[in-house]
Amino acid sequence: MSDLPSHTALAAVLDHPHPYAQRVIAVASQWVDTEWQRKERIRLEAVAHGWTPQRWSAYADAVLTTNTLARSVDNVSLSKFRRALQDVDAPSPGQIIRAARLCHAERLLRETRLMVREVARRAGYSSEKHFATRFGLAFGCSPSDYRRKQTPGNPHE
Repeated sequence: MSDLPSHTALAAVLDHPHPYAQRVIAVASQWVDTEWQRKERIRLEAVAHGWTPQRWSAYADAVLTTNTLARSVDNVSLSKFRRALQDVDAPSPGQIIRAARLCHAERLLRETRLMVREVARRAGYSSEKHFATRFGLAFGCSPSDYRRKQTPGNPHE
């Protein structure tokens, strides 16, 4: 599977039939859906009370990485986690995280009027350009064009 999935490959990542893969995908998707709120809550506490080592640590732990996904799903090392996914012919942890982030971004583009840079940030991308590149490769158009196509009654459809 390509490192940068097309729209159908994106669905293939998220629709893997094995129950273990489905559990990993569900954990990753839920994490991505709530990641921004957790990070924002910690950031606001830090603004009010200062950045402590505990807040820095909590902020880092709020970000979904392959390591945090491995710990969250099975509390195992990343290498054991990768092997478990390989054993069921599932996508890699990185592919699952990327697919979850792109699907979350796609949902935000459809359901909100957030600016694209804010969608990128809430989907876990620190660079709007990197997000737009990934999104374009996955969905075949820019995030702005995708939103325009999703808007009912849009004269540009």
